[in-house]
Amino acid sequence: MANGLELDNAKKALGNLAPSIAALGGVGTGSYPVYTSTTRSKFRSVIAEKAYNKKWDDLTLIEQRKLSIKHRKAFSVFERKIKVERIGKPVSLVRIQEEQRKSGVKITKLLSKINREKIKDVSVAVSRRPKNFFLNDERYQQYQELTAKYLNERLSKIKLTGKSDKVKTKMLEVAVKMAKDKAFRDIRRQM
Repeated sequence: MANGLELDNAKKALGNLAPSIAALGGVGTGSYPVYTSTTRSKFRSVIAEKAYNKKWDDLTLIEQRKLSIKHRKAFSVFERKIKVERIGKPVSLVRIQEEQRKSGVKITKLLSKINREKIKDVSVAVSRRPKNFFLNDERYQQYQELTAKYLNERLSKIKLTGKSDKVKTKMLEVAVKMAKDKAFRDIRRQM
């Protein structure tokens, strides 16, 4: 009963937006559960579109914060419900590892043939959450492409001849880290 009361309170806090959010959530129309995180995403889209005529992900961090503060009551209800839904549903580490493995394959394919040979024993996989910052699909794709671009540039400048295997590995790992960091900075600058 408490969850229903909280949802009613969130609808009151949303005012005129509540009917459109309920419609977005597909109340009574789906044969599968609509998760609160999905409803929250749709809510974000609606308020971003209304306030700035943009998608939520296209807003700057300042614009997102302003909307989050303005609609904090609704967001706090969403966050509580999401936490309750996630109890007993731990994050799938297998899925995350598979996604990172695929990113490593993709980045490796984007490297030049010479650089693929240099890097073959070093992981180039990237996470969807670099520095604890979640990237949507579009930004994750861009992050992978930028990492490959910067890694190609760095690997072309590295001279590995005459170095021990340990030194080579360390040099390559540093090049990968620097390419990832630069790609992440570029993504953040675009926001």
